[in-house]
Amino acid sequence: MTAPSEFDVTVIGLGPVGCLGAFLLAAAGLRVVVFEKAHDVFTLPRAVIIDGEIIRALQPSGLAETVCSMMQPIRNGERAGFVDSKRKWLFSGHALATASNRRQPATCLTNRN
Repeated sequence: MTAPSEFDVTVIGLGPVGCLGAFLLAAAGLRVVVFEKAHDVFTLPRAVIIDGEIIRALQPSGLAETVCSMMQPIRNGERAGFVDSKRKWLFSGHALATASNRRQPATCLTNRN
């Protein structure tokens, strides 16, 4: 198979958003090319909280159930944030469950440490 010389979409950056976007666009039949400056995979987490909007965005790809099965619910007052590869807290806060649409809980972080 030869690579196409023309593309419908160019995605710059293969982080979480660029990766999912490229995947969904290609699954929809578009010819996608992705440019990423990094040579290696970034090994630290880039998301602390995934809410209902993100899960709905994953549904067309068939990944929503897989991602949900890997997640741990956050309870009121539980600490959430980023850690480095040695488990040192880089940023954290205490979670507060909220539900602005009353259909699905979301989570936000406060700055209490």
